[in-house]
Amino acid sequence: MNKKNGIFNLILKNGLFLYCLLVALCAIGICFYNIFVGLMLLIVSVITFTVKLNEEKKALNETVKYYSSMADVNDKFDLTKGVTIAMISVGTDGKINWWNEAFDAICPTVTMHDGITEHMPAITMDLLSKMESGAECRIDHGDKCYLLTNVPFKAENISDSAFVITLKDITELEYYKKKASDIRTVIMHVLIDNYDELLTEEGDDVSYEAEKEIEALIFDWVKSLGGSVRHVEKGRYMCLFSSEKLDEIKSEKFDILEKAKTRGAGSVIEPTLSIGVGIGGEDINEIDVFAKTALDMALGRGGDQAVIKDGGDFSYYGGKNRETEKRTKVKVRVKALAMLGLIEESDNVIVMGHTNADADSFGASVALACIAMAHGKQAKVLLETYDTTVKALLKSFESNQTHIGLFVNRMQARELMRPKTLVIVCDTHRRSLVASPEILDEAQQVVLIDHHRRSEDFISNTDLLYHEPFASSSCEMVAEMLQYIGRGGINAEIAEAMYAGVLIDTNNFIYKTGVRTLEAAAYLKRLGADTLRVRKSFRESIENYSQRSGIVTGMQMYEGKFAIGTAYDEGIKQEVIAKAANDMLEIEDVVASFVLAPVDGVISVSCRSYGDVNVQLIAEKLGGGGHMLAGAAQLDCKDMDEALYLLKTAIDSVLSEK
Repeated sequence: MNKKNGIFNLILKNGLFLYCLLVALCAIGICFYNIFVGLMLLIVSVITFTVKLNEEKKALNETVKYYSSMADVNDKFDLTKGVTIAMISVGTDGKINWWNEAFDAICPTVTMHDGITEHMPAITMDLLSKMESGAECRIDHGDKCYLLTNVPFKAENISDSAFVITLKDITELEYYKKKASDIRTVIMHVLIDNYDELLTEEGDDVSYEAEKEIEALIFDWVKSLGGSVRHVEKGRYMCLFSSEKLDEIKSEKFDILEKAKTRGAGSVIEPTLSIGVGIGGEDINEIDVFAKTALDMALGRGGDQAVIKDGGDFSYYGGKNRETEKRTKVKVRVKALAMLGLIEESDNVIVMGHTNADADSFGASVALACIAMAHGKQAKVLLETYDTTVKALLKSFESNQTHIGLFVNRMQARELMRPKTLVIVCDTHRRSLVASPEILDEAQQVVLIDHHRRSEDFISNTDLLYHEPFASSSCEMVAEMLQYIGRGGINAEIAEAMYAGVLIDTNNFIYKTGVRTLEAAAYLKRLGADTLRVRKSFRESIENYSQRSGIVTGMQMYEGKFAIGTAYDEGIKQEVIAKAANDMLEIEDVVASFVLAPVDGVISVSCRSYGDVNVQLIAEKLGGGGHMLAGAAQLDCKDMDEALYLLKTAIDSVLSEK
């Protein structure tokens, strides 16, 4: 731009010359009447013209310097020589002050002082103002993807700040990144849950045909995913495929789980599958570890389901059917003998269940402690908080000299800890629920015995894990172990405590009662359990009975089939809540029951079902757990309306996943 021509154009554009000329002519005319006034007016017009001219010249200089600095930037980045990186200068008002040819290719209709968001809605002043100098971010524009960079730049001699940004086309790069992500390897382990039962319960011909049908189903399924499958061992398969197919499997909710049940080839036993999927590891070995962990989780939750482990996250599919009872007792014998070996190698034994111990936790704990003592080891049961059923059972223990000093509190248990102390945890696998997490952390040898469906908060540092989600109770599991390692010091009181644990967890042999459950109960009866005395220990006070009746009477129906009861008394006991949930389940048309009540500063939720709905899935969405027919959770809120909303939301969520 010619500087002199620029000034002349500014004078004409602003009308300054015409204004000053008019004032000068007026001044000359006035001189004929009053020369003094005319001269004064002429001087003022000249001064005004001079001042205004200087202002216009200064503004022109600023503009020239600004565009010169833009040219310097243009030269610095070499953007005017066909480089494909677009560059723009945007004022603090969001207006475009300058751009290069590459930006013209992106936005061909751009003109000076247009708003940047008019042409690229993804670029907002809020975005630019929050970006630090040199920062980058990804934006989308049409079918293109760009890397936006806030260039560290401030032009000299410019009073107002401006954003200078570059736009690099990374559409192709993002495409290949996505392709690379899509072809990440997924490892999947598939297990026929009841493979042994298919072989032992059916004839050879039927078993062979059933296995071949299921195997063909698995191979065809993986082949349709473009993957590879290998028969690892009897009833177990390892599959590999690309992650782009995983979304397809998720959308179909692992429908192979249901298809497998129809492939029995005349078999009486309904085949079921457990699937563990691993993805997101650093290498193949880690992905395989994820897949195996996911399969363990699926089996620990009862089988007949699929679990995906993506890095540290788990997701679950299926698991809406009852656990399949296993008939083989080989595993029981192996676990019993292994535990006995650990007991014999230890200096002493500490047994603990979960906080607020119930009959199952109590019965299994005292039985395990007596097994250790029968093999010459000092053994104690950590017991601090417990329900009214345990309180009734303790009365018989207090009258027996054999059990004096058997129970200790946390402080006493900590004092007994040694380098070779064996800690046995029973009736829970969740670290957050054990009677003393501190002792668990300090222990160098840990045995875990539990029957609840596996959750993510699983105790991992175990030397021996005996986890059977199909079992009715921990007392059933321990009773089976006794038959292989001897009854030891199990007397009538302990047998009754174990029988009480089985009775309560099965709700009088209604829930999860299989052949092995009845066999265990019969064995405990032979050990001296008095069933009438056990029933007497279950009797409750008139106050508890009234509270339970009030909950049932005031219950509400949700969706016409879910019974929900509430209690507002802060002093209500957990066992009252559980019994009320059992009672509500006996009402016609109720498929699942829930009771909410404040307990110890939180709202406790007790869930029950006869199997039409898996209440464990509902309890898990509330932060709890359990098994298909019984679950529990604790809501960290004091408002009952909020708790009811959370429960109904969890119910709706589980129903929508069917």
